[in-house]
This record gives sequence, C-alpha cells and structure tokens, in this order.
Amino acid sequence: MSTFAQTVTQWHDFYIMVGTAGATLVGLLFIGLTLNIELIRRADFADLRTLAALTFNSFFYAIVFAVIFLIPDQVPIGLGLPLLAIGGLGWLNVMFQYRRTRKSHRAWGRSTVTNRFFIPSVALLAVIVIAVSVMAGSTSGFYWLVPAMILLLASGSRNAWDLLIGLRGPEDQSTGSPRK
Repeated sequence: MSTFAQTVTQWHDFYIMVGTAGATLVGLLFIGLTLNIELIRRADFADLRTLAALTFNSFFYAIVFAVIFLIPDQVPIGLGLPLLAIGGLGWLNVMFQYRRTRKSHRAWGRSTVTNRFFIPSVALLAVIVIAVSVMAGSTSGFYWLVPAMILLLASGSRNAWDLLIGLRGPEDQSTGSPRK
C-alpha cells in the first residue's frame, strides 16, 4: 500500500462518521418535508422546494465524499478526480439554485437567501481546491476537508430544521401570523 493510500485510510473513521451523519440527516429532511408537504407543493412556495433540494444536495455531497474516501487503496488521481467532479458539479448546482431562488417573488430576503447558499458554495469551492491539490499527490489538504464537511452538514441541518418546523415565510401583515 502506498503512503498516499495509507494516509487516506487514516481518515476512514472520520468519513464513516460523515457518511452516517449525512444519511441520518437525510431522514430528518424527509420528516420535515412530510410534515410540510402541502405547503411545499404550493406553486407560491417554490422556493421551499429549492431549499429542500439544496438541503438534500448538501447531505448527498457529504455522503458521496465519504464514499469516495472509503474506497480502498486510493491513488491521487482516483481520489482527486471524483472530488473535483462532485465539487464542481455541486458548486454549479448551488449557483443555479441561488439564481433561481433570488428571483423568487416570495424571497426570504436577500441576506437570508445569500446565507443559505453561501455556506455550501464555500464548502464546495474548498473541495475543488483540495481536489486539485490531491491530484498533485498532496495529502496536506485533507485537514481542510474537515471544515468543508462540517459546513455542508451544518448548512443542511439548519435548512432541514427550518423545513421541519415549517418555514412559512413572511408573516401576514393583517394577522401577524405566518402566511398560509
């Protein structure tokens, strides 16, 4: 086994935990979606569907990154290329969702939308940079993947929680209660 593969193997437990956390949080997301399914289906709440997709994708990326790291006897290109592909496609997807949500008629406010999309985009950009480093044979960037995975899971968790408790959007001005 090469030194590179040995270093990747040392991260085994961390990525088992990341993958398990991601899969568990997907369960939380589905509970939140189930509890708010009528709201999410409404045409005027399309941004909630986008939030659900963004959340699912954050968990999915964390799970896929974990799976990639758990492949035995990795070589730099075998690890770096999938990280680059998933990170790049993920970042493009986040940017696409951001543009679509930003134009929403029922936007949560520019700062809220930006915050929801900023965190996963930073995490995925970090993965892209680290992937290039890994393809060059460096393992020093592995430690920078820790905050990237934490950001993906934390951002997704925040969004899933909002969907679970029923993120309803702006309050109805006449009653002071969430718009239905």
